[in-house]
Amino acid sequence: MTNFKMIEAPKDAHLREHDCKICGHERLRKPVWLQSVEDGVHFPAGARCAAIALQLVPATAKQKEAEKALKPVAERIAAEARAAAYEEHKREAAAWEAFLLASAGPGSMQDQFERLGGFSAARAAYRAANETKEA
Repeated sequence: MTNFKMIEAPKDAHLREHDCKICGHERLRKPVWLQSVEDGVHFPAGARCAAIALQLVPATAKQKEAEKALKPVAERIAAEARAAAYEEHKREAAAWEAFLLASAGPGSMQDQFERLGGFSAARAAYRAANETKEA
């Protein structure tokens, strides 16, 4: 039996309708996204099919039972995504502040912007510096 894990919906998932890849139910209202642990393939499934695939409920479970079982898992995934986005934001803000300090010296952020030719020029220089690091 294939093992699955529930994942966050892809960024563009809301742009089209999805069918359950387990039972074939068409036009899911709230697709649950699963990912195969073995090969990493992700796909939409209905709540009941997803809960059964994740072994949260027995195959005889009703829709409401499945939705109730999936709720804490979905909340945990959402919380993890929010925490990861916040950490990324903090990392980016720290890198921006370090760039301003290294490029314009100490002082208020407004003074640093003025020394670099304004906010737009400072941001362009920051992006250019990051592109050279990535290349």
